Amino acid sequence: MQKRNPEAVGVLRRTANKFDRISLVMALSINADCQFIFLW
Repeated sequence: MQKRNPEAVGVLRRTANKFDRISLVMALSINADCQFIFLW
């Protein structure tokens, strides 16, 4: 585990929260596509 600056983590969390749902959907869809391609 790397120790991070609390302020930097707070900024990253605030930034991530704005795009949380979009990034989650994108990551899941991309991951599913990759798994589908690699499995088949």
